[in-house]
Amino acid sequence: MFGLSTTRQLKSLWRQELDDHVIALQVSPDGRCLAAASISGQIALIDGSNGEVLHSFQAHKIGLAGLVWTEAETLASLGHDGRLRFWDRSTAALKQDLDAGAQWGQSIDLSPCGKFLATAAGKKLKIWSPSGQILREHAEHPAVISAMIWKQSKSQLTTATFAGLRFYSPKQEATLGGLDKQGAILLLSWSPDGRFLASGRKDECIHFFDTLKNDDSMMSGYASQVDQLSWHRQSRLLASGGGADVTVWNCGEKGPQGSTPLSLIGHDPESKVTALSFQRSGELLASGGSDGRVFLWDPSRKQDAQAECHLETPISQLLWTANDSILFAGTASGGLAALSLK
Repeated sequence: MFGLSTTRQLKSLWRQELDDHVIALQVSPDGRCLAAASISGQIALIDGSNGEVLHSFQAHKIGLAGLVWTEAETLASLGHDGRLRFWDRSTAALKQDLDAGAQWGQSIDLSPCGKFLATAAGKKLKIWSPSGQILREHAEHPAVISAMIWKQSKSQLTTATFAGLRFYSPKQEATLGGLDKQGAILLLSWSPDGRFLASGRKDECIHFFDTLKNDDSMMSGYASQVDQLSWHRQSRLLASGGGADVTVWNCGEKGPQGSTPLSLIGHDPESKVTALSFQRSGELLASGGSDGRVFLWDPSRKQDAQAECHLETPISQLLWTANDSILFAGTASGGLAALSLK
């Protein structure tokens, strides 16, 4: 087990261990069950209130890319073996085993409306129903799909390859268009209001596409590649990693271009921010780092951390519960913790 030291108000409610690096965390629709996945392919279903492991099983033999709750009693996982699998919450039984289209599954995501499940594996994009019925299989991308995300304000899907971006509707075979953007895109993140598409890059910068102005801008100056992004619920702030500090951009009416970002300084100077998560309804931002520290910030009001704790091993995942009362943290060594301000 990892050690934990509590500072200020943040405290541990329970702790657990997986067999390896925690790559994904997802809370069931009713908020009672936490699904935690390790990079080796193990999934644990955990009672979120007390940390009791309800089920633990090997979902994929050669690693896991991601997971998502598709229905109240069904969890879907995508493996590096190119398989899309559906699991029963109550029994952990395998309900379906489907072909995602190619080896090395990359991404899985459920649409905001809950009606469409998207998977990206190799160059293949497939759209499914929440129960696993194939709805659409798109033509191959020109290169491996590196990132994928649904637009929060409507059921439109964006994919990224080294050749650029493509936009899809789950109801159409043809694309809705695209953007030529050369470079290694690590992740995509739409603002909740649908105005900005932010992309984190290996070239130590963020690209913003402003749909209102039909304008593309680049924010540089990061110490390392930008592989962490999190939007404030009102779309006015974007928190980003890419170094030891959390960089927060003001994305108000004028957009971030030409503005000076806020730097939230707390993680060890030699470390890297490895996880970010704004609250779903509140103002707090959680950050985790390779130094094993978790900080809570209120970037709208103060530059100083509001609370912190130390899990001693690098943080890999952060996830708030639906009511923002508990923050789940996963670590690179397989540790899990439920953290609370109370």
